[in-house]
Amino acid sequence: ALAADANRRAAGQGLNQARGGFFPSLDLRAETGREYTESQFFSGSRTLTRRDGNLTLRQLLFDGFQVSSEVDRRTSLVDSAAWRVAETRLSLARRVVNAYLEVLRSDEQVRLAGENVKAHEAHVEKTRLRLKQGVGTKADVQQAEGRLALAISTLINREGDSREAGTAYFRVVGKLPEAPAKPPSPAGALPPSIKQALEKATAEHPTLKAAQADVDAAGSAAAGSKGTLAPRLDVEISANH
Repeated sequence: ALAADANRRAAGQGLNQARGGFFPSLDLRAETGREYTESQFFSGSRTLTRRDGNLTLRQLLFDGFQVSSEVDRRTSLVDSAAWRVAETRLSLARRVVNAYLEVLRSDEQVRLAGENVKAHEAHVEKTRLRLKQGVGTKADVQQAEGRLALAISTLINREGDSREAGTAYFRVVGKLPEAPAKPPSPAGALPPSIKQALEKATAEHPTLKAAQADVDAAGSAAAGSKGTLAPRLDVEISANH
């Protein structure tokens, strides 16, 4: 997001630079130095100190719309960069949401796996008691113990998944989730139909808006290139000293 915002600011500076083409330019030139002269009108040679200065004011009147096209192109690039910032932020927000939901999902799986272990532990105790009472078999106990071992293995795997989900969340957010809770359903904020959802996405999605701005920039660049075939007209005022 920081890199995208830096690109947006750079594009803004480029726009300011392009607008400078509408303003007059003022050039100052000054020269000084020693000059060695020989002439047939006087004997010998002379060494003179030469001083020369020039001030020129130049204002663009017409250049085939090259400057205006460049301003339009830079404006479109600023719009594109701004939409890229929004696109990056939206992508980052989506990553945060997905990481948070994955933490919730993995925590829920750990809870269910823990409850499953407790249920199998209780079942193992019951089968052992039935075996002592003579109403069960050793095979029943072994089967129950095997299911308990599988449930414990599943719990260990789910706990590992939960730690990985927390690590993934930390990479995105920079800190571990604190007391994660299930968020409310976003159903009420969704468009009522797929058609309206598509219309909203087409009109507002930053990726599409950035792409359209890039197209506009390319069109302005093409228009500016045609201006190189047109004559250029400047007003220039110069003074020498």
